[in-house]
This record gives sequence, structure tokens and C-alpha cells, in this order.
Amino acid sequence: MTSLIARTPEGRQIALGALAYLLAVLVAVSAGVLYLHPPQQQSVTFEITDAAAVRAGQDVRVAGVPVGKVESVSLRPDRVRVTARIRRDVFLGTDTTVDIRMLTAVGGYYVALHAAGTESLGNGVISADRVTPPYRLPDLLHDAPPKIRELNAPDIGASLDRVAAGLQANPGSVRSIIDGIQALAEILSRQRDQLETTVSVSREYLSAFDTDRAALFDMLRKTAIILQVLRDTRAGFTAAYQGLAQLFGKVDVLSRFYAGHRAEVLAAVTGLDTALRAMGTDMPTLIGDLEQFVDQLNSLLGPDGVRLVGAGQVLATDLCVPIPGRSC
Repeated sequence: MTSLIARTPEGRQIALGALAYLLAVLVAVSAGVLYLHPPQQQSVTFEITDAAAVRAGQDVRVAGVPVGKVESVSLRPDRVRVTARIRRDVFLGTDTTVDIRMLTAVGGYYVALHAAGTESLGNGVISADRVTPPYRLPDLLHDAPPKIRELNAPDIGASLDRVAAGLQANPGSVRSIIDGIQALAEILSRQRDQLETTVSVSREYLSAFDTDRAALFDMLRKTAIILQVLRDTRAGFTAAYQGLAQLFGKVDVLSRFYAGHRAEVLAAVTGLDTALRAMGTDMPTLIGDLEQFVDQLNSLLGPDGVRLVGAGQVLATDLCVPIPGRSC
């Protein structure tokens, strides 16, 4: 009969529908199991005598680190059972304790787990004697009378009498205190305005420095190039002057030319010597002035001054190329 149904088109459709229905049921069941029991989580259960501060969805923390959420709160005959879902990699021993702590000063609570013990808790339940609820108003009313009985009422009454007598003798003292507090508040307000003005001016200065730093660094770079060119030129002229002296001393043809044209050669040599002497005195002065200017800019732009340009910039004066008359 089954083979006959499978051979007909209607039978094949019924078989496919049944198979699809079965697969849908399996998928739904699997999804429900994964939702209720995620593979990366474990369940922890504890009991508490007062669950007024415990709600489903509250954080569960270990050493202040959130590790899960409260899943359910169920009522038992004489206590409340709380179930939470936490990460599976968190180890809880058989001696684990629980604290219900305040989350912020304005309210809210979370569950704090204190892992203890060498054997795994597993599916065990943390008993109520190892669970500490938050401090409550009934606890305060219960603990307050013994503390109040320890107070020395006559001393407190005498202190209050002295305060009252002082206020009666100086009825304007409270008003003076209030006026003083108001004056202090006004002074703090004015100082705050002055501080805001100072910060605003500082921002303007920084903005101006930021705007002009490119031009200032460009001037420094060009000055360094000029200084390096002057150094190279001075070294080149010195080498050329020494070469001319050697040339005049060794070439006999120039000596004979000098004998026939003494006046012209003497005038040329005198002019050249004057130019070289001027270069020897004026150029070092100019180079020294430029070096001082570059050093001042470097001190302004360097680590010891206000850094207006980026670090790691290389100037022409930082480079050295060996030429005749100068070594690096």
C-alpha cells in the first residue's frame, strides 16, 4: 500500500509534506533547546530568603566583571530560588557564595558570585546560608536600637542646649554664614569667567602660531641654504687663492710675463688681494651672523623652545659635502 501511494503524484506530495513537517519540527525543537540552553553558557542556581531586590535580567558578575544574567526567579514554600545563565568558562566551586549588591547610589542591584572550592558546583544549588541579601530597612530598624541605647543622651542634650544658646546670643550668625557662602560662590564664578577668558586667549595664540609656522620654517630653510652656499664659496675661494700662489711660484712663463707687464699684473694682483682680504673679513662676519640667526630659529623651533614645525626636518646646514679647502 505504501509503495502504491509513493508511486502516485498525490502520494509523493503527501510524503514530501510529511517530511517537510518533520524537518520543521526538528528545527523548531533544536532552536528552542539552543535558546534555552546555549552551548557556551552554564546554569547556576541559588536560594535566598528575601528576593525583593532580585529581578530577571539583572547582571551577574564575578570580581566585578559581567558574566551573565539572571534568568528566572521562582517562589518556593519558605524561600526563593533564582536561576542565572553565565559563561561556561567561569569555574564555580562547591563553596561559592553569592552577594546581592547595590549597583549605584540611586538604586539598582546586581548579583555578585564569589567562586570558592576545588570541586565543581555542577548542577548543585547554592544554599540560602551562603547568600547575602542587600541591607534592608527592617535590618536597619532591628540593628538601630542597640546602637541608640549606647549613646549618652545627657551629653547630646547638653551639646544641643549650647548650640541653641549660641544661636540665641548671635541671631545674625546663620545669616552671616549664608552671606559668606554666597560671596564665595560669586568669587568662584568670576574666577571661572577669568579662566575661560585665559583659555580663549591661549587658543588664539596657538592658532596664530599654527598659521605662521609654515612661513617661519620656510625662512629658516632658505637661510640655512644661503649659509651653506656662503661656507662653500668661502672654502672654494681659499683653495683657489692657494692654488694661484702655487701656480705663480712654479710656472716660469708667468714670471717672464710679469717682467714685461709688471704694472698691469701688480694692479690685478692688488685688486685680487683686496677682494680676497675683504672676503676674508666680511664673509666670516656674515656667516657668523647667519649662523646666530639660524641657531635662534632652531632654539625657537627646537625641543627647548615652542615647537611650531614637525620634528625630523633636515636643513641645508645639517648636510656636509667635501670640497677643496674643507673636509667633513
